[in-house]
Amino acid sequence: MANVFIGWSGNQPLALCLEKLINSDEHEAIVGGGTPRDMYVGAQVINQINQCSYAILLVENISDEGAISNNLMFEWGYIMAKLPHTCIYTMLIDKESRDLPSDLQGTWVSPIARTAPDGTRKADEVLAFEIYNKFKGEFDSAQSKSDLFDVINGWKRVFSNLIEKRVNDEIKKIKYILLGCYAAYYYTDNEDLREVLDEISGSPMLNDVVDFAKAYIDVFLYSDNMTRPISRRQFRGLCEVYRDTLDRKRCLDKELDLFMDILCYNAFSLAYVFYLRNDDFDDETRADYADIALEYLADIENTLEKFEEVRQDECLSLLIKSYLYNDRSHIYRDYVQNEDELKSNLLKSVDSRRELYRAFKRNYPSNRFLTTKFDQEYMVALSDLCYYIEDKRERRAYIEDISDRFEDWEKEISYSTSLLKRIRHNLKRIGVDMGDSF
Repeated sequence: MANVFIGWSGNQPLALCLEKLINSDEHEAIVGGGTPRDMYVGAQVINQINQCSYAILLVENISDEGAISNNLMFEWGYIMAKLPHTCIYTMLIDKESRDLPSDLQGTWVSPIARTAPDGTRKADEVLAFEIYNKFKGEFDSAQSKSDLFDVINGWKRVFSNLIEKRVNDEIKKIKYILLGCYAAYYYTDNEDLREVLDEISGSPMLNDVVDFAKAYIDVFLYSDNMTRPISRRQFRGLCEVYRDTLDRKRCLDKELDLFMDILCYNAFSLAYVFYLRNDDFDDETRADYADIALEYLADIENTLEKFEEVRQDECLSLLIKSYLYNDRSHIYRDYVQNEDELKSNLLKSVDSRRELYRAFKRNYPSNRFLTTKFDQEYMVALSDLCYYIEDKRERRAYIEDISDRFEDWEKEISYSTSLLKRIRHNLKRIGVDMGDSF
């Protein structure tokens, strides 16, 4: 799934035909041009390109002399400066790569014949279909090698496609659902995703994944987003689904099988931790359940090693590690009194979250929303660790860093709160009382 810019030379109807085909899949196409709405030349098309992570260029002569549109050449240059070459798909319509300026030779191109084998001129609809199939083939091949974390980065688009039932490939749908278990938490979409999952069905394999994903989300919904204990009945129901998931033989890609195991071990450990928050356990039972939760966290660690053997996905691995060490440190703090293990895992949690923040910022620089989330989680882990740091100088340096970040985020919250107060005041004037929540 992607935003795809379509640049064209002399044949806008062809570009519009291609736009319809791309939009009928999971993607969203933007045809370059339109009516300028800005006083600066090229500003509108630059804004269009900036919204896109991929580009298709329809290179076709606009005259018998073989000229290419100057507008397209302008767009082409900007696109090559902005996007990786692997994200630019250049379709040469009745042209060869040798016809291109020397600066553009060596880029990915695909010759397309406007004339059919019987000598007739192909209709725009036919030509657009050929171009679309070439793009889809190259795009799908590239996606099979891309990071799974791309789904989390682009979750809003992925989730929209799931809602609108635009995802037809079953393995792709399974991948989106499993990674959505992580993504929905960050984008506060747990309840909405849970509702969408009720509408998804298919093969037994897909149905099993859907049932597990529901149970994964339920552990957060039952605990009111990790703020209260879950009941015995809820705990037993969740564990039954998780156990069935681990016992059931699956036929997914190896990496998805391993990732689903990691999610399942994670869900098991969370269910035990939230169940432990009830007050009616004796010390022996509490210790036994805490040990079981730690065993599931150890299973995550072991499975992650196998996952990394088949898939190098830096951000996803760091996210899993940050959850693992954070959850383990809290169990040692709250239920298993072992300060050495507590400090060790807190330190690993800080390191993982710091590296996740840096890696995400480096690999996905345009996603400021998740960059801030990961930065905040890093600061939470660092503030947890500060309580146990004995070196005063080191502790002071960490506290100063945390305080600076805190002040920045507090300003943002204050600004948002002031806007909400104004909205509430205006609603009250027209007879709608929103209460006094802040």
